[in-house]
Amino acid sequence: MATYLSLVNDVLIRLRESEVSAVGDTTYSNLIGKFVNDAKREVEDAWNWTSLRTEIAVTLTADDSTYDIAGTTRRTRILEVHNTTQDYIIRPLAHVRFQRRTNLGTAQTGSPTWYKIMGFNSSSGLLQIELFPTPSATDTVEFYVVNPLADFSTGSTVLTVPDDPVVLGAWSKAVSERGEDGGQLFQEADAMYRTALHNAISWDTASVPEEINFHPI
Repeated sequence: MATYLSLVNDVLIRLRESEVSAVGDTTYSNLIGKFVNDAKREVEDAWNWTSLRTEIAVTLTADDSTYDIAGTTRRTRILEVHNTTQDYIIRPLAHVRFQRRTNLGTAQTGSPTWYKIMGFNSSSGLLQIELFPTPSATDTVEFYVVNPLADFSTGSTVLTVPDDPVVLGAWSKAVSERGEDGGQLFQEADAMYRTALHNAISWDTASVPEEINFHPI
């Protein structure tokens, strides 16, 4: 698997620059590290990669309808929510319809059947959700999510999405920053990046053939 340092060195080689032993060795390798992180975020956000999927368990508390999802970030995407105690799916509901259910009529408690994403906790940065009806028991709920990695800062950190589009994306950004690279125009480098990203997404969909509606950048 590619590490942050190996990704930076791969880009440096393509730019005909010397490899480094640490990302921060030179001003230029540090810049390439920024481009690698930029490309990593773009690739991670382009598709619900199977390598970024995980389940996060939350224990419900009676009479509490709002929960922070531990381990999430502003880039986390919820795919599905399961009440594993009672074995059923909790479904998303549009905010307007959710507000109608919670604000009109008598307040309801019981086993939640709907959720809405409230945004993010301003202090912790964690994803917040609200459930309806308000839970009446301490069931366990599993959030099946796509959880992109934080920006890399340590050279040994391992990339979990395909490395080709990340390298080519960072390279294209470096070419753009230079203006061109020995005749290799930015448009050509960018086209190679987008082709690599499209191909990587196509290969990953083989693991989840039911999820074929994707939109590479």
